[in-house]
Amino acid sequence: MFALQVLSLSCDTSRCKQEPRSAPLYFSLSSEGQRPRSFLAGRFRGTKTQSYESLVHITYGTPITVGLSFNRGRFFSDGLGVHTLYAFLQDQAFEYDLQTLSFGDGSSIVYRVLVHIRRLRSAFSFSLKEFVCVRQASLFSLQKDRVYAEVKFNCSPHSRLPTSSNVYSLGHFQSHDVSAIFSSNNLTFTVLSNFTITFFVRGLLGKHILGTLEFVPWEEVQNNRRATTPSLFDALGEQSDLSVNMTHQGGLVSMVNNDFHKPNQLLSNGQSQVSKKFLFTSSNGAMYEVIALLERTCALDLSTAEDDLFSSRSHHLLQLPLSKPSDENLVYENRDIKLSSANFTDLTAGNHIEVMVDGRETFRRYYEIMMQARHSIDILAWELSLSFGLIETSEASNPGEMGLKEFSDPSRQWISLEDVILARALRGVRTRIIVWRHGLFSFMNRYLYLGSVSIEHELVKLERRAHALNLKMRILRTRDAHRVPDFNSFADPYEERNDANIVVMVVSTPHGFISSHHEKLVLIDARCPNHALAFMGGFDIARGRYDQSLHQVPSAPLSKWSVPNPHSKTKRYSGWQVQPLLRRNRFLWHDLQLLLEGPAVQRLHLHFVQRWVNCFTGSKLATTNETLSIRRRIQCDAHRGEKMSKLKPESYRDCTVRLNRAWKGIIDGHFLFNEYCRILYEAKESLYIEHQYPFQNAAISFHMCEALRRNPKLKVIIVTPVRTDLPSGVVGHVFSWSRDRMLDHLLDIYRLAPDRVGVYGLVRQHHEEGTLKSIYVHSKLVIVDNEFMVTGSANMDNNSFFYGSELTATIHQSDIAKDTRVRLLQEHLGNFFRPEMKDDFNMVFNTFRDVAKANMRVLEAGDPLIGRPVPLVPRESYEFLISKVYYPSKLSRFLHNLGVNSDFWTERAAQAVLPLIRINPIHHIRSRL
Repeated sequence: MFALQVLSLSCDTSRCKQEPRSAPLYFSLSSEGQRPRSFLAGRFRGTKTQSYESLVHITYGTPITVGLSFNRGRFFSDGLGVHTLYAFLQDQAFEYDLQTLSFGDGSSIVYRVLVHIRRLRSAFSFSLKEFVCVRQASLFSLQKDRVYAEVKFNCSPHSRLPTSSNVYSLGHFQSHDVSAIFSSNNLTFTVLSNFTITFFVRGLLGKHILGTLEFVPWEEVQNNRRATTPSLFDALGEQSDLSVNMTHQGGLVSMVNNDFHKPNQLLSNGQSQVSKKFLFTSSNGAMYEVIALLERTCALDLSTAEDDLFSSRSHHLLQLPLSKPSDENLVYENRDIKLSSANFTDLTAGNHIEVMVDGRETFRRYYEIMMQARHSIDILAWELSLSFGLIETSEASNPGEMGLKEFSDPSRQWISLEDVILARALRGVRTRIIVWRHGLFSFMNRYLYLGSVSIEHELVKLERRAHALNLKMRILRTRDAHRVPDFNSFADPYEERNDANIVVMVVSTPHGFISSHHEKLVLIDARCPNHALAFMGGFDIARGRYDQSLHQVPSAPLSKWSVPNPHSKTKRYSGWQVQPLLRRNRFLWHDLQLLLEGPAVQRLHLHFVQRWVNCFTGSKLATTNETLSIRRRIQCDAHRGEKMSKLKPESYRDCTVRLNRAWKGIIDGHFLFNEYCRILYEAKESLYIEHQYPFQNAAISFHMCEALRRNPKLKVIIVTPVRTDLPSGVVGHVFSWSRDRMLDHLLDIYRLAPDRVGVYGLVRQHHEEGTLKSIYVHSKLVIVDNEFMVTGSANMDNNSFFYGSELTATIHQSDIAKDTRVRLLQEHLGNFFRPEMKDDFNMVFNTFRDVAKANMRVLEAGDPLIGRPVPLVPRESYEFLISKVYYPSKLSRFLHNLGVNSDFWTERAAQAVLPLIRINPIHHIRSRL
């Protein structure tokens, strides 16, 4: 067991001229299995240091998360970052350490928190042995005093909320009564930190305080003194034997000075127990005498005694540094192993990985791999469109083998996801789906962009088709747990007695108004480790995602595909009906997906199983206790005779992978946030970032700025949408999920090192009309020094880090990192790409900058673009681009979703109205100028 004590907080404004915000600051301390506690840190004006007394957090062998935030009212706060500390758990010889944690919000103001971490060697037991009433408080001797004791544990004057307490009844007393207190009264307990006992008499008109005993461990007293007198650091040293400081106060009694610089030692070094007498006198003349026994015990004994209480709690495996992993840290899994929450983040070797860029390549591989499933398909989705076309029928190999009547129709153009699910179900493949039902806020925002078709409509259609094929399908919802009689019969996703071919679980919002289940995971034959495959990354199988590397701007409505160059080998997609259910205001979509084979897939399988269990139990304990035994999952008969790997020959072999996840309310500790902080600090020469919401989180922006200050050689390229779908204005500010803040943070990073930071959007121009349309960058990718890369479902925003559920993979292999960056550069730079850019990031940085600047010049002149990159910083460039890039208004998008082409009717109205105007308005304005 370990204790973390916050000693002081300092505000450094030397780097900027602005004053800190006047809003109060708060600490947040938490560990797995414990309720987070909040402490008032104070208000800061200018450079200042604030010390704290008895601000302590105890952990039972799990990491400690320290957070700092501004308070913005009753329900909202601005986070300045979190630090999840766990290094002390790795060192068996660890005794104590002093650390400085840095926090910030993207500006130049830095907040530094000084913390002390120590291993707990001693615990303290308190027993009330005798209670004597010398003179009672009641005026009439016929009425006895009702005496109580209130015990508060781990008290701090800075605590935001009342600390936990217990109230004990000590009995009824008259003058000269003596009562022996036995253990049956339960006023015997063992603690690891400070505690306070208040004795009081409860009367008809209220209660009279007799006195208060405060017990503080000696090392906590030392740290209190350090916080206020830093010069005592070296003089105090560290003691393995602890002492206890005691003070008592109350009523008119002359109080012992409650000064931790002059503690009254009750248990001195070497003592194991002491008996002490205390005399209390209240303001109404009552006098009581208390005899108590304090004992010192070994904290390890307490830990052993509480094993039953804490053994069921899952402990996160300590993550390793991001430097190149050594062989002894790798798990090859050529042996029997039991997977659990504890070893989910183990580094695993021997993984084979295929990288897919953009929708056409990704969904084609989805079709090819899912059609090879032999016993199971498991889908975990943020959004799911079952009618989504994975591949054109003309491009599919042997579509007639699917066994569906629909494919006898020669006019059918697409094979959809529901087609594949039904076809495999006819072959005995079971499908289990977990899909998040969007909350009100997310549903309204999604409706404005992609239309009104919801998952409920899609499931009804799938169920109707399944029943027509004599397939059994069940649709379950977490909110129906008490209304469906056989709900719990589906609790095991692979229960053989459950003969349903398709089971869909629709889950509700995990935590809060804007939180979501955001993973994008598809598992194929997960129970067969030798043949299991997994898709993970940023792609949902949903509307609007289908695109290719050309990202061609849609033209006027066409009944067939537009192929401008019939001799081209690459098919160019444009027009309205690129996909079933796709509206006219189609996004140009850019994203990235991984296909994995190897030990990492079984960890992804564990995550799916735990998500499934949580749908039925809703219990954190039951979810984290769920394990997966690889020993029982041997090669199945369905795969006998097949080749071992289904990945393409050009895939990357023997990759080292570590998975990270976030899951609000289930997985404690902000490991995903820490992962991003570390990769920013680990970067030596280059960071290539493609993200949907880059640096929307203020704290991650601060760490990016700190990395640039520490490393003058570091260069950063950030590729992001010209305009995201995040809310702006008051709504975005209220939910700390704002497009405006993201732009402000990007500007802060750019201003710090404008010659080393580039922030770019990607646009395409219609070859005839000249219309500019933004390529929506949905990727979640960071490539560090061509050495390793991080990708998955997590954005760099508050929702992904702190509120939702996410999955990411850190891949330690230079070839995959380098080749992925080259593929993306070839797509984004086109003819400006040079082979030398594979190893020269300076050339990449300069080319991005030059092409973006040239595009700005031609846009200002009204000429065609020369490439895709455009600069989003400084602010003037961003505002100019927003005015040039076509982006339908919310009204236009709403009308499109209703089936009304607002652009067409606006043009018709203009053609009808302008001839009626006698004076040409444009000519009139020009003549005035």
